[in-house]
Amino acid sequence: MTRALFIAEMNVARGTEDGCIAVRTIAENVLGAREAAGVTRKAMAKVLGVTTTTLWRKETGGTEFKASELVAIARVCGADVGRLLAVEP
Repeated sequence: MTRALFIAEMNVARGTEDGCIAVRTIAENVLGAREAAGVTRKAMAKVLGVTTTTLWRKETGGTEFKASELVAIARVCGADVGRLLAVEP
């Protein structure tokens, strides 16, 4: 299964059509911020106190990020938490 298909299936499974912020969108924003900051998955996983596999699941929308994790990610990446939560219209 491709990453895009996996994310799309998770989005549908979570029922994001109800107006909630899409888990997929947050995951994509986090992944983009981490990569733009040049932080490896291994380094970010260490900061968050999770395994690289767990972080991969979160970055692909399979598992939700905790609020405290989003704050830590924003701090490490020099990003704004609101930007990580931003949903494009």
